[in-house]
Amino acid sequence: MQKTALITTVLGLIILYFVSSGISAPVVEHFDVDNEEVKVEGSIVKMVDRDNVKFISIDGCKEEMLELVVFSDEDIYVKEGDYISATGTIEEYKGKKELIVEELSIR
Repeated sequence: MQKTALITTVLGLIILYFVSSGISAPVVEHFDVDNEEVKVEGSIVKMVDRDNVKFISIDGCKEEMLELVVFSDEDIYVKEGDYISATGTIEEYKGKKELIVEELSIR
């Protein structure tokens, strides 16, 4: 009985792993969505570092340039010209769309 429960649990975890790896935020090319998790990609054209907040402007999206806001106490090793992928939530601040970044990676 315990062996069956263990096998069922392990198989369930394996299935969940493969199902969850196929789920990701959609890559957007326009920013008319607010408060929804999205993924954007583009080249860094400008980066400003202020204390524990990094402001990264990317280009590569079809409709407009987007500013990414990264709150982090750790250093972020990206530079102008890097092609990055960022996942987060689009929010409007002072009339401009910004992506509050939750995950950032270099492509």
